[in-house]
Amino acid sequence: MHGNAEAGGLFVLLVVCFLALPAFFAVIAALLSRYVERSQRALRAHPGRSGLVGLLSIIVLLGLAYLCFAISWPPFEALGALLFFFLLPVSVVFGLLAAARLVGELVWQQLFARPIKHLAAVLLGTAIFVLLLLVPFVGWLLLLVLALVGLGGALTALVQRRPAEEEEQAA
Repeated sequence: MHGNAEAGGLFVLLVVCFLALPAFFAVIAALLSRYVERSQRALRAHPGRSGLVGLLSIIVLLGLAYLCFAISWPPFEALGALLFFFLLPVSVVFGLLAAARLVGELVWQQLFARPIKHLAAVLLGTAIFVLLLLVPFVGWLLLLVLALVGLGGALTALVQRRPAEEEEQAA
């Protein structure tokens, strides 16, 4: 009986990962398409720098959250909770989204040697990430690295000035 409950839980987890995560990423990519595109460009141009920025930002974010909790004063504890339970997951989601789009485009171009639509690239990259989750330890570690690199690309795009052609289109 216990084995059936575990199998049922694994089934629910797989359904959520295979259906909900791609749908969630597709909605975010559709709503914030310009930002996702800028993040992916920054990620493609400087993957090493993006990885370093992502790693440093997670370390700083976790350090600030820990410091806020260690002070044990309610306003700082609330700030720590905000950092840890809101800003950290949002950062990881944007990092994974930028990395998913890049991975989807690269895999599609390698397989079919033609461009892919942006939303389809996000969905393909997310499906690859879900398959990575099925590989214990190695897949999880690779997904963590992709999330950090993607986060660095997203943060770089956030603070980077927009190119002149985007500014002209926005005006």
